[in-house]
Amino acid sequence: MKAMICYITWNRLEYTKKSLASILKNTDRSKYDLLLWDNGSDIDSVNWITKFCYDNDFKFMFFSKNLGLTTAMNNQMLIASKMNNYDVFSHIANDIVVPENWLEGVFEALQSKKVGAVGLNLEFTNFEKTIVDGIELEKIHSDGNLCGAHFNIPRWIYELIGPFQHVVLGYGQQDANCSLEIRCIPKEFLPEQQVDVYYLPLEKYKGEDLGGTGKKYDNYQKQIEHRLRVSGSDVSGGRMYRSWVKLNYDYYLKKKITAEQMLQVLKKKTFISFDKSLLKEYNFGSKYL
Repeated sequence: MKAMICYITWNRLEYTKKSLASILKNTDRSKYDLLLWDNGSDIDSVNWITKFCYDNDFKFMFFSKNLGLTTAMNNQMLIASKMNNYDVFSHIANDIVVPENWLEGVFEALQSKKVGAVGLNLEFTNFEKTIVDGIELEKIHSDGNLCGAHFNIPRWIYELIGPFQHVVLGYGQQDANCSLEIRCIPKEFLPEQQVDVYYLPLEKYKGEDLGGTGKKYDNYQKQIEHRLRVSGSDVSGGRMYRSWVKLNYDYYLKKKITAEQMLQVLKKKTFISFDKSLLKEYNFGSKYL
């Protein structure tokens, strides 16, 4: 397997340095590439990131303004899918420090077609241990979701249900939406009879959330909580969107709609392309844009 790490930056250079250093230190370089999307950071951040990417053969895209989280995440996966070399799309926030051999853990988990997505447990609370095709994982409760700060999607899931539903207001709903969509894939389209989302075992793969524990940004946690509340109210990408998916899944279970119709519900997403005039610099082939 090989992963494309989809990495997004917007200032907070101190966090970015620690996060990228952990990826280099704790990840087998032959098993991943990294596509960094910068959402209009300050000049000091841009200068440092540019040199770092060239030094480590990472791909990058620098934009003149902040285009938002969902636009970045979806276009990164689209670009990676065009490159056609990657089995996994790994979304890592720029305030996450990854532990040793995390990608091996992700690959091991995703060998099972019962695992639709997997990530690090950044909630730092113990979840029920479960064995999936001989692999120990942490099972997220049925109405919960995988944390979007470290979200690894196998390519076959992406090809089945498509990108993240666009979230207009802030962030924090992409992971909840995708976790639900994975659980609502009709069994007729699954290699196995079930698919779910899981965490890697916390005791073995303990990452660090700099944004959640850092002291430099005094009001950062309050900002996160506010943005989560706001984005949850997003009509097209928050709780109402998930209610619509659940309603249609109930119709599918009751045979009011077909498996094909249910899959189309999951595929029906708002996708925002980026304005190429805002792309200041990039270092890979233009045919992938």
